[in-house]
Amino acid sequence: MTCPVRCDTQLIMFARGVLRFALCAGLLCPPFPARAWAADKPETWVDVRSPNFVVVSSAGDKQAHNVAEQSELFRGAFAEVFPQARVDLGKPLTIFAVKNEKGLRALLPGFWEKKG
Repeated sequence: MTCPVRCDTQLIMFARGVLRFALCAGLLCPPFPARAWAADKPETWVDVRSPNFVVVSSAGDKQAHNVAEQSELFRGAFAEVFPQARVDLGKPLTIFAVKNEKGLRALLPGFWEKKG
């Protein structure tokens, strides 16, 4: 019989690795496919509210709902894997979900000032 403490430690280490991968994949991959948008078309921003998040998006209402739903699912999984973690912030967390890199450059211009 193996020690339950070691099993719990292994499970926690595995869960942390999975969450790190999911977080990195979420930051490196766009949450929805990029589309060709007209350059002269003004951007329309929408906001979608869920119990724990406010998603402000230029990609449309449907995509904003998807981001809010995925964020709620991720929050729930994180709370189950790390029960000691504080996941209730007392107010909704704001997420900006832009439709393409051009919108992200407009939102965070300083990020692209230096190459590499």
